[in-house]
Parts: sequence; structure tokens; C-alpha cells
Amino acid sequence: MRSKVLSNMVMPALTLIVLGFFVTSMKSTFALPTVEKSVKTGDCVRATDSRGKRMSCEKAKKGTYHMMWVS
Repeated sequence: MRSKVLSNMVMPALTLIVLGFFVTSMKSTFALPTVEKSVKTGDCVRATDSRGKRMSCEKAKKGTYHMMWVS
């Protein structure tokens, strides 16, 4: 009896944990890098991934990306 009650409490908690992990992993999968371009030259100044970590401009431009113009 006690194990059945414990099992009924654990399964929803496990489901929520797995669902939370899945949502956060999918969010980072579909997030786009940001490329900042200079207004004067049009060249890439800085590129960051979805977490704000710096990356190379060439790597960021290979796929789809958000573009921002900076002065």
C-alpha cells in the first residue's frame, strides 16, 4: 500500500522533471545567434550565441542569425 502511494507521487514529479529538461533543451536548439554589424563599415563587430557567449563571426553567419546594427 505504501509503495503504491509513493509510486503515485514519484511519477508526476519525474514527468515534470523530464518535461522541463526537454523544453529547455529545445529552446536552446532553436535559439539563433546574434551578429552585430558596424553601421559605418557593414562588417561584423561581434557575434554571440543564445547564451551570450562570444563566437566567431564566420561561424555565426553560416546559418540563420539575428542581425543588429551598432555605431
